[in-house]
Amino acid sequence: MQKKRNLTLLELMIAVALAAILLSTLFGFFYRTLKKQIEGRHLKQIVLQTTLLEHNMKHLLRKAKQVFASSYLTSPQQALFIRTNASVDPEAEFSEELEHILYLNEKKELWMTSICPSKKERTTLFCEHVDRLACRYFDLDGKQWMESWQPTKQELPSMLEMTLVQGRKSTMFTFFLNPSTEPITYSAP
Repeated sequence: MQKKRNLTLLELMIAVALAAILLSTLFGFFYRTLKKQIEGRHLKQIVLQTTLLEHNMKHLLRKAKQVFASSYLTSPQQALFIRTNASVDPEAEFSEELEHILYLNEKKELWMTSICPSKKERTTLFCEHVDRLACRYFDLDGKQWMESWQPTKQELPSMLEMTLVQGRKSTMFTFFLNPSTEPITYSAP
């Protein structure tokens, strides 16, 4: 009769160590895959938000009659003010001349508030996790870029350059403002 052989403590420890090495390798692989998937979704969200912002800015600047920068509420940076001519909107109050204010709040969110003559407001969130919003204005008369555009000037700047910084990603939009034609947009990655 043969004696039944049991596992020794050393053999059991080797088996547990091999299983731990295998599981840690698999866990590391799945962790890196999950992290890349989350980063991909975040990047996709940033691209969609900046595309929406670009589309809305083109639409607004097509009807702009005045553009300038000024402080707004508790915004840590200068806000961009755009006054537009009347347009078509489902809400009758917003079919008149409007003032749109693009600003960055203290939570690093980029918002636009549209205000109609009756002082009714409509607020839209465009982007989250925005570190900085910077605007420059091109003065065709002086042939130079300016950091601010005063509301006393009745004419529009020839170009508006917006730079949006979100983490390590910086997106620059250049809108060409020519009252006789539609604005032309140049987006730099």
